[in-house]
Amino acid sequence: MAGRWRRAVFLLEQGKSPDDVARILNVSRRSLFAWQRDYCEHGEGGLRTKKTRGPDS
Repeated sequence: MAGRWRRAVFLLEQGKSPDDVARILNVSRRSLFAWQRDYCEHGEGGLRTKKTRGPDS
């Protein structure tokens, strides 16, 4: 997954349209814009996989 968001950010910075980037990477526009927002707000650290809680026992 990490490679996809890095590529997404790169393609957007190169001027590709969000629609094209989403299609190239086979992701939703919503995910794409979330990655872009996280990158703008927190840099590359904002794009790292977020840990979630496991299932309740």
